[in-house]
Amino acid sequence: MSRSCKNLLCVFDTTGAPVIVPVHDVEYLFSTTVDKSECRAILTKANFCELYKGWIDEHIRDPHACPLNDLYVNWEIPDPSAARIFLNR
Repeated sequence: MSRSCKNLLCVFDTTGAPVIVPVHDVEYLFSTTVDKSECRAILTKANFCELYKGWIDEHIRDPHACPLNDLYVNWEIPDPSAARIFLNR
């Protein structure tokens, strides 16, 4: 699994919780290329963290690490048809 805190996809599970997945991993696992233009939005890490601050604060383990990196350590494979958001630096 990649460990960079950039170029991530975000989809939402059935409870509305964000699922963070590295683009590289999605491309490898699904043998596809992620096209940013097919995503619902492109957000910077700072914008995403501001929008989901409350949720992130409750779910990260290491407050000093990149919160997105910490969140995608234990991810489930999302539904490939889910609306995606591209998270960029």
